[in-house]
Amino acid sequence: MKGDEKAEQLSPPTPEDLKPRQPPDGRIAVAEANVAGLRAAIEVFEVDNGRYPTTAEGLAALIQQPPNAPNWHGPYITVAKGVDLNDPWGNAFVYACPGAANKNGFDLTSAGPDGKPGTADDIGNPKR
Repeated sequence: MKGDEKAEQLSPPTPEDLKPRQPPDGRIAVAEANVAGLRAAIEVFEVDNGRYPTTAEGLAALIQQPPNAPNWHGPYITVAKGVDLNDPWGNAFVYACPGAANKNGFDLTSAGPDGKPGTADDIGNPKR
């Protein structure tokens, strides 16, 4: 037809185009947000106390004052009664200070969808 010279030529769909797309797992976004929030709370704890919570104190130090934190001004996070500090898959966040990857700081990760720490789907720092 006259006037169609500028019409875009469409190619037929490829098999890849026809595959159903898997929607992203919303729990990944929640885990990323949780890690970011926990990291911020840990940093505020450090400003108040001059140190990060120890591995033994763990993330519980953000909710309840540990014995060696006289300048504690928490709680630094709020957790619903009866709710553990778990990722969206029900696994505890992995916290270590000093960290294996961050010798002068801390490591904080969610084991991700597979629930296994140290695998490619971990969320947080350090990325494996």
